[in-house]
Amino acid sequence: MTWRPTVAEERLMAAGARTDWKTFSLFARLGFFVLALICSAAFFGFIAAGARSPRAGAIVSGLAALAAAEMFVAVYHFFGAGIDEALWLAGAVSLAGGVVWNSKLLLPALAVAVLAAGIRLLHPLFATAGMIVVAFWILDVEKHHAASAFCAVVAVVALALLPIRYQRPSVDRTLGALAVVMPVAAYLFGDRVSSAFDWRVALALIVYAVAALVVGLRFRLHAPLLALFTTLGCLAYEMREVSGLSLEARLIVWGSVLLVASVVIERMLKTPRSGITSRQLKDDKLFELLQLAGTVAITPHEQPPEHGGPQLETGGSSFGGAGAGGDLSQ
Repeated sequence: MTWRPTVAEERLMAAGARTDWKTFSLFARLGFFVLALICSAAFFGFIAAGARSPRAGAIVSGLAALAAAEMFVAVYHFFGAGIDEALWLAGAVSLAGGVVWNSKLLLPALAVAVLAAGIRLLHPLFATAGMIVVAFWILDVEKHHAASAFCAVVAVVALALLPIRYQRPSVDRTLGALAVVMPVAAYLFGDRVSSAFDWRVALALIVYAVAALVVGLRFRLHAPLLALFTTLGCLAYEMREVSGLSLEARLIVWGSVLLVASVVIERMLKTPRSGITSRQLKDDKLFELLQLAGTVAITPHEQPPEHGGPQLETGGSSFGGAGAGGDLSQ
């Protein structure tokens, strides 16, 4: 039995190569995820009704779901297939909820459960969701500013760690997801939706947006560029009342500005600048070839045979090619 894919296997899976681990397409993965969640919920209801105790149902169904998830992973080599993800997440959350039933420790227990699922399955979305649950726990204990500060710190740390190269692609994806999601979470947890304009919040958003742009362009990373746009969206909402224009006028003016800016940037990047261009590659199969080259580069190769043993004669003989004949002079 195997605990999880090795580094080489995970790289092969990220490159789209076939390994011993079973994965599915996105839609099939989502379908299996939903079906596994439904089965877990149905089993919880069955146990809770039979034992007449929701807490017992949560504990028993959680343990059963975790056991089934580990069986799919260790025995049948399902990893990132939807079934294992749903069962592990549902089992961990159900077990955590059953252990700390009706307790003030429910939110931290759920956070630990979701983070454990993310670490066990190398799942960036689960890890990010766990951080969000931690922020909700901080919000429940402290105030909005504490939860917002936590999300902001996580976003800055993730952005700072993104340029470092890691052996596992899941680490890069997790840091990228945190860099994109946590700035928006920090803005929302700061209770900025119905608040007036705050220049300190706007300045923090501008600084993070500039830092994300620099990191994305300097190290050729997509996640910081996505974080740039999400941060600019929060900045635009924060500055919604600065101009004093009506909603219709703001939509027209700022929509026109964004349209003009996008056209200008697209025109500028038609000429490659520092290796960045908006033009499509002439050879559509080039990216597939690059993926294949990366797959070959990380695939372990066998050692060449030692000399001294019997070898196949590949040269021509005195009668035919490819060693088909023999030498009659002997």
